[in-house]
Amino acid sequence: MREANCARIQRGACFGTPLAVVQPVLSLAWLRRAVLRDAMSAADQARAFLRATLMAMGLAFLLGAVDVALVMTRLGTPGALLTGIIGALELAALLALGVLGYVTYTTLHDTTLKPLDELSTLARQLESGDLETTGELHGALELKQIGSTLGILANSIVLERRRNTADRSAGARENARLREILDITRHVGSNLEQDLIVAQLATGAQRLGGYSEVVVWRFDELDSDLVPLYPPERLDAGPDKLSRVKAAHTAAGRAASSGQTVQLRAEDGRLEGLAVPLVVGGVGLRILGVLELRGENTSEAMVESPIDALEALASHAATALAAAQLYDQLGQRSETDSLTKLFNRRRLDADLKGEVARSVRYGHPLTLLMIDIDHFKSVNDTFGHQVGDEVLKLVAATLGRGRETDSAYRFGGEEFTVMFRETGTAAARAVAERMRIKIKETVATLGLAQEVTVSVGVAAISDRVRTADKLIQAADTALYTAKAQGRNRVVISNPVARPTRPKANG
Repeated sequence: MREANCARIQRGACFGTPLAVVQPVLSLAWLRRAVLRDAMSAADQARAFLRATLMAMGLAFLLGAVDVALVMTRLGTPGALLTGIIGALELAALLALGVLGYVTYTTLHDTTLKPLDELSTLARQLESGDLETTGELHGALELKQIGSTLGILANSIVLERRRNTADRSAGARENARLREILDITRHVGSNLEQDLIVAQLATGAQRLGGYSEVVVWRFDELDSDLVPLYPPERLDAGPDKLSRVKAAHTAAGRAASSGQTVQLRAEDGRLEGLAVPLVVGGVGLRILGVLELRGENTSEAMVESPIDALEALASHAATALAAAQLYDQLGQRSETDSLTKLFNRRRLDADLKGEVARSVRYGHPLTLLMIDIDHFKSVNDTFGHQVGDEVLKLVAATLGRGRETDSAYRFGGEEFTVMFRETGTAAARAVAERMRIKIKETVATLGLAQEVTVSVGVAAISDRVRTADKLIQAADTALYTAKAQGRNRVVISNPVARPTRPKANG
């Protein structure tokens, strides 16, 4: 009976040991299958393995404790003491193994598993494009190195991205500046009127350089003087401020004399002004004027270094000004009499048409003088055509020195026309009388043996004279009435009268 009990106790004491071995194996096999099925991360797999191992160790420890308890209840049987000692040793080994497993778990968690989680989080952040939240990893040296390398790569990408963004922003700003500069030069070069070119040059230069004051000067090569062309308030400032400036006394003058840009710098070396010459190239350089910029920068300059841009703009503007001057010269030649320098018949027709229309529409007075040199053919025949040309020039010069609102024209041959704006017949007759006398006195300075006089016909816009052709016809009729009455006189038009031209010469 006792031997049977001993056998059962020994079998019961050994019951926990194989179960403690088989249980972890079964648990790990099940866990491995679950891990592979759920595709867990490496850190999660390691954490799950460790937890399963600890659970299996705990179960084995409990079973071993049951064995020891059973043995302890039968201490009186043979072999029970030995079995109890073996069971106690097994419990001690399992307890030590459990403690070791727990320490291993915490150590691996702090040095490997947690850094792997951080590394995984960092990888997901980088994958999503978040490169700004990289931090320092903790744990094993190898993982720290991996995290540091990823951080360096992320920072490099961030820096490169910022550089690319800055380059794109700088490129966009540079493109905007280039478009602005091209727009300025296009506007400067698209005109043939000097005033518009000068105004656009000044405003464009101010936008490029950011200076508060811009002055455009015209350079008079004959007198070496500078004459202001811009701004408008300088032109309207009065005689004192409009007086010519000697080129040698200013920075603008030095730029005009040398043909080179003059820089004005403060004591600290800061650029506070420029004088850029307006130079036209070709066979020989010609200085048309100077672009002068002064004052504090009231706004951000369009370009960091405005000198090159302003010189290019000044060169472009100088070419446009030269073209405008050439256009004006051609226009003046086509509308100006080459001998007397007065406007010709073509210009008279254009001006008279507009002035008559304005006078008729708004009721403003408009008077026309038709002037003819008496016996001019006799002057040519007696003294020669050169003397005749001198007489024509003196008569034209006298007519051209009239009021600012008057316009003088050479009508043809020895006939001239003067248009009086905002002037009635009475006032026009008084002015015509003074002209007649002045012409006689001026031509007399030639010392000719023959007295040279003029006859003048005066006509004005009225109810019966409402077109340019009728105004010319009325003035011409009054002129030949003066001829018929003895010449050297002024006659007012009578629209009703129809006198015939005299047959006498001149």
